[in-house]
Amino acid sequence: MFLLALLVLLSAIFYGLWFVAESEYGRQRITEEANRFLRQAVAQPVASRIGEIDIGLRDGWRLAVHLRDVALLAPDSPVPLASLQTIDLILSPTALLQGKISLTSLALEDGRIEAGLLMQSDSIDPLAPIRNQIGQIDPELVTGLVMSATRFLDWRTENLGLRRVDLENVTIAHGLLEVRVGEARIRRKRGREGKLTLSTETELFSVTEALHHKVALDAEAVFAVDRRVKLLKAHLDLPDVDLQPSPRSRLVMNRVGLELEATEVGVRAPGRLTATLATDRFELTPKPHEPVDGAFSLTVRMGEGSGKAEFDDGFVRIGQTQLPIDGAIGPSPLRSEEGTPLYRFELISNGASIDALDTDLPVLEGNLLLRGQYDPLLNIASGSRMAINWPGGRAEGWIALAIADTPYLGMALELDYLAADDLKRLWPYTVAPKSRAFVLQNLKKGAGRDVRLDVAAPLPQLLNPESRHDRDELKLGLRMEGVTIELPQDLPAIENASGTIALEGIDAEILIDRGSGERDGQPLALGPTRLKITDTKAKPLRGQLSVSVSGKGAALADIAQSEPINAELPIEAGRLLGQATANIEADLILGPTLGQKPVSAFAVSAQFQDAGLKGGFDGHTVTNADGTLFVDPDGFTLNLDGKIDELDASLDLKSVGDKRMDVAVRARLDEKGLRRVAPAMADYVTGTVDARMKLDPDGRQHVTLDLTNAAISFAPVGWSKGLGVPGKASLELQETGGTTRISDLDFVTGETRLTGAAVLRGGILESADFPLLALNEGDDARLSIKRQDQTMRITIRGSQLDGRPIIRTLTAPASQKALTVAEGGPKLAERIELDASIGTLGGFGGEALRNAKVTFSGTSDEPDHAVLSAVFRTGRRVAFTYERQANRKLQVTSGDAGALLRFADLYDKVSGGRIEALLTGGETQPMTGTVDLKNFMIVNEPRLESLASRPTGGQSLNQAVNGKLDTKYVAFDSGSVSLVKSKNRLDVANGVVRGPQIGMMFEGTVYDSQGQMNMTGTFMPAYGLNRIFGEIPILGMVLGNGRDKGLIGVTYRLSGRAKNPELTINPLSVVAPGIFRSIFAFR
Repeated sequence: MFLLALLVLLSAIFYGLWFVAESEYGRQRITEEANRFLRQAVAQPVASRIGEIDIGLRDGWRLAVHLRDVALLAPDSPVPLASLQTIDLILSPTALLQGKISLTSLALEDGRIEAGLLMQSDSIDPLAPIRNQIGQIDPELVTGLVMSATRFLDWRTENLGLRRVDLENVTIAHGLLEVRVGEARIRRKRGREGKLTLSTETELFSVTEALHHKVALDAEAVFAVDRRVKLLKAHLDLPDVDLQPSPRSRLVMNRVGLELEATEVGVRAPGRLTATLATDRFELTPKPHEPVDGAFSLTVRMGEGSGKAEFDDGFVRIGQTQLPIDGAIGPSPLRSEEGTPLYRFELISNGASIDALDTDLPVLEGNLLLRGQYDPLLNIASGSRMAINWPGGRAEGWIALAIADTPYLGMALELDYLAADDLKRLWPYTVAPKSRAFVLQNLKKGAGRDVRLDVAAPLPQLLNPESRHDRDELKLGLRMEGVTIELPQDLPAIENASGTIALEGIDAEILIDRGSGERDGQPLALGPTRLKITDTKAKPLRGQLSVSVSGKGAALADIAQSEPINAELPIEAGRLLGQATANIEADLILGPTLGQKPVSAFAVSAQFQDAGLKGGFDGHTVTNADGTLFVDPDGFTLNLDGKIDELDASLDLKSVGDKRMDVAVRARLDEKGLRRVAPAMADYVTGTVDARMKLDPDGRQHVTLDLTNAAISFAPVGWSKGLGVPGKASLELQETGGTTRISDLDFVTGETRLTGAAVLRGGILESADFPLLALNEGDDARLSIKRQDQTMRITIRGSQLDGRPIIRTLTAPASQKALTVAEGGPKLAERIELDASIGTLGGFGGEALRNAKVTFSGTSDEPDHAVLSAVFRTGRRVAFTYERQANRKLQVTSGDAGALLRFADLYDKVSGGRIEALLTGGETQPMTGTVDLKNFMIVNEPRLESLASRPTGGQSLNQAVNGKLDTKYVAFDSGSVSLVKSKNRLDVANGVVRGPQIGMMFEGTVYDSQGQMNMTGTFMPAYGLNRIFGEIPILGMVLGNGRDKGLIGVTYRLSGRAKNPELTINPLSVVAPGIFRSIFAFR
């Protein structure tokens, strides 16, 4: 019953109040109070325009005055200060019972308030209240504004008697900034310490749409009795962040909060404001890397007259990387060149730890200092000093950030020393990521000096690993020291390297001055080396490698044969001996090949010193060689100059494409070398022969010989070439089994030329065919050789052949003749058979044999049978026959003795005559016999002239016979001589020459083994008269001294060289009787 009575009472009171308010008096009064309240609320003269007023309940139980379509107008402004769809004025029931109108709460819905007009500000800058006189944002003013705004809100709500203010869907605009309040609740509580709370959910907009964020604010202020802010606490829930700084990076940040705490020591004393911005977790996804979680916190302190905002206890953590943050920012007394007030700042991170992605390295601990200024006009923050210190080094530089729609970053950083591991940890993953990946994987130790990094590029591009920078946007340079770089696949690591690294845009280059390496335990010395990456963004990543390296030839060859080069070499790497220096050029892929060849092009060139081939080459030893090797994808070329089978020679190997290897050998063969390579040739050659041989893929050898520095003598035909006389030969040679076939032989020296082909079996000549045989100019002959068993058959056919070399050989003295086989001379064969038919066989003295036919059979030293038959130009025949059976027999006949003697270069003063010679002898005995001449003439013999005209003993022979001797043309009837022909010696006896005017006797040695002559004789003028005395028996014995020795005569002697003997006459024998001439004759 009591509750029911209370309910009835309250209902009666409420309806009574409702009746009063709805009465005309009450409505008029409420309207007046509403206008007064609105003017009081905006604190300036305004005119209100209210579309409709009614009274009702708010929240179902509070009595409220509803104002519809309300507009507040300033006297001189066409723009409403505020336009609201609904304003609810909640009335105080207690005041109404006392006959008064008083408000307890205020609610604003669905409208817009122009805060700038209400504040009577001429600036559209919402930050104008916190700027100092020169336009800088002053942290002291920020603190003061927060304090004054808090006190003002408390004072105004108290002044208006409001304990509660609600806003819903109200936009508060100031210049370009709009705060769209979805829902706000302000509560004021008065007690010993006043308290004001604020809770709101709003959206921040800018007219340019550059700003659009939702925030939630919860604040509570506690005031002291003197109305100072004893404590203000606020918490803002900032919107979630989902940023994509670059197409391959993403930053997701949730639960970002801002904590504010402020207090005032006194109403007039400066306050203190602390703001902490933090999130306990965010996620960064730097593709293609795995997501990395992180967190950050930043505390800013302002106020208390510091004139700056100070940072402390802040940090940023990304993965295991953590950066403590301390510092300050505030107005600077300095101005820019344009007069813009600046801000100065300082950021310090002591005890920072950096953990690089994709490495197992421990974190890098160090300190960071950034000091600079901010230009609000240019919107550029520039750190004039940036310093990074860590235990292993120090970096100095500057940094600048242009804040625009596309932020732009500029930076320069210099380091004196940077260890390889520190470079890996400090290199941002977004900057040249492929180059960074190569460094992370392949740079093992060492350090850089004089490091400089220059950056000038849009920030989004720098954060995007796929961005392509030009040379002016990104530059990195340093000097390497003691660096170890591992190269791709089977290439050896470069150790202890010094050089430079340069990165410009997307171009990277590593230059190495020197270094070392190792291959299978063999040391390598690295020379100038270059790795050029023309496009660090390419897929796959390619580089041009140029390496200069020296070491064991086997080690270098193994590198060339291994991955990724895979060069095909003519020999196995392990067979190479000696030292080498190689230059390797290669276009290769640095990293994943993506299905492509790891090396698209390469070239290897090497220089060998004192090299050799283990196991030899094609059965030949190769030692002490210097040379070069060139290899590329098309093939290889190897040139070695050294010893082949201990001979000075060079080896050239070449292969192109799929063709078989070409082999060429060059050699300088001395007599020892010739005896080793071509024993048969060595018997006839002295000096040196420069030989070149090229081997075709089918095994055919192309040989060229330079014979200029060689002397050649082929005694069987009397042919020779002197040392220094140009000569050359070329031929093709092919070996099959034990058979060697020579074709396209062409030998030329002077007027001598030989062309044709030959076959050798087991190194012995088996057959030969030479279509052209020319010993001298004009020769035209063909030579064929064929061996049957132990017999070599030689056939010569030709229209003309110079026989003088053969004649010279046959008539040479023993000292000038070649060694016989028995004496160690060359041996052509066990037996030789010659068949020659020459149209014109040239000889000495201008003589030639026509239709010459020569046959020969026997050994190289002694024939068994030899026949020569021919005709001289005079038509006279000549025949030469030699037989060796039980005894030896030599027979010569010629109808033109003078021509025969001239042809054989025996004596050129005889004209005409007939000669017959017959010599016989045993196998080991000298050959003896006679030579007879008939009807011949001696023409222009100077020795006859000398015998006849030289005064001896007071008068000459010519004077003794009254000048009747004609020595210019001397005719003879006959002549004969007995011969003894032994080896290398010819002796004559009983030599007599008879003529009408002159007679002559002679005996002695025509030539001995030394080519010397020693002959004596008697020369008799008027031989016909002198001979009469010799025919009378008694007088012949006393006066004539025999049948063929006359009364008047001269004894003489011929001695010296057989070709040009010296004549000596005994003067006492001129007129002496024959018996006394014999006494005084030469002995």
